[in-house]
Amino acid sequence: MIQPKNTFLLLISYLLFPIFSIELFSQFQYKVGFFKLTNISKPTIQQKAGLHRPFIERVDSYKTLYGDYKINKNIKFRTDKFGTIIPSSIPEDNNIEKSILFCGGSSIESSAVMEGNRVTDRFSYYYSIPAINASRSGKGLSGCIKTIDYLLSEVGKPKEIVISTNVNTLMDFGVMINEQNIKNLQKVYKFSIKSLIKNLIKNITPGIYRLRSEIKSNYFQEKEIRELPNYEKNLFFGCCHGAGAFNKEKNYSFDWLSKNNQERYANYIENLILDLKNKLKEKYYFSKVTIFIEPNSYLNKTTASLRDYRQFLYDFNGRKLDGINSANYTLIYDKIYKNTFKNHNFRVIEIPLSLLRSKYFYDAVHLTPSGADMIGKFFADNIIMNNKN
Repeated sequence: MIQPKNTFLLLISYLLFPIFSIELFSQFQYKVGFFKLTNISKPTIQQKAGLHRPFIERVDSYKTLYGDYKINKNIKFRTDKFGTIIPSSIPEDNNIEKSILFCGGSSIESSAVMEGNRVTDRFSYYYSIPAINASRSGKGLSGCIKTIDYLLSEVGKPKEIVISTNVNTLMDFGVMINEQNIKNLQKVYKFSIKSLIKNLIKNITPGIYRLRSEIKSNYFQEKEIRELPNYEKNLFFGCCHGAGAFNKEKNYSFDWLSKNNQERYANYIENLILDLKNKLKEKYYFSKVTIFIEPNSYLNKTTASLRDYRQFLYDFNGRKLDGINSANYTLIYDKIYKNTFKNHNFRVIEIPLSLLRSKYFYDAVHLTPSGADMIGKFFADNIIMNNKN
């Protein structure tokens, strides 16, 4: 006769064995928990300098951002030994004296645009001079200072430098001033039952937690969303414009109209500019550095993408703003960024609003091939003018 104690143990075993099996399978499948793959390759010198990992060779898929929305566009993305982006990469002989160096974030990186049609590629097409694309998604002014310092020290001095970082620099600033608020809110949330259970499941059964996320993502979303490439799924849910995340969640508050925030931003840019000038002082003439103000699509009626992926801003109360207010809030901080550089006698250029078209963007700030072409030509026209002066 089976004792009650043994019955209880058998029952627990029957319940736990399938759960344990699913957990192990999921950990192995998604490389989490015990099966998590550790990244044995440390960040390279180039990555620490704000560049890409050298010798990247990948193919990314995009579908509804531009062109024929029914077919995938498979885009090559490659880097050279310095982490600059092919074909606008550092010359093989490392002789960059005749090249224009472009440093910025994802708009200049233009990874969703095919090789040969990115901003720097089109610049070279119109200007007939080599360009170096030293941009990387998410890189702000502090990142470009590291990139420029590294390339001037290790490679050489380019003919001119163009810095394009106002979008990500604002993101970096917002993250910086909200770090303490985020920490304080996290302390409060730790005591909620919902968060406690969620963290418990995530830590004890990471495989099942990931499996749940995959099922939710692949089976409980609209069919049209499920069939999108991962990047476009992320766009659908509000990725990938840093300032567009401000105030969207309770733990990411940012008062756009605060005079204190605006003064702090001016000081933040001021300190970065002083750092840049200090790095350039013995290596390069800062008069050969041009600052480009990245445009946005907030004032356009739509974009080139099948869906409107624009990441409109949120006010301090968490309400989503329209295009006009999103543009106005952005303009406040872009003016601070622009004027602070001008006060230090840097040359600043920006595209007139009248030249911006919906077809140039697939979200708030990222470019389509025609947008990359337009900005590449704008650079060519303005840098030619600068050289003539």
